[in-house]
Amino acid sequence: MKKSRNYYASAALCIAGIFFLFAKIISKKNFLITNKLYIISVVFFIIAALFSYPKPSKK
Repeated sequence: MKKSRNYYASAALCIAGIFFLFAKIISKKNFLITNKLYIISVVFFIIAALFSYPKPSKK
């Protein structure tokens, strides 16, 4: 079964949300780890945006 691009976009959004949540929880204790988690979550948000962007149709 071939998975669609929406599946990968949704998975990337879920992973980014989890990293963002961890960064929010840890932000009060350790700023170095928090910055890395925010960067990772932003990368996954970008990946989700790329997967959700429609493919150009071939003519």
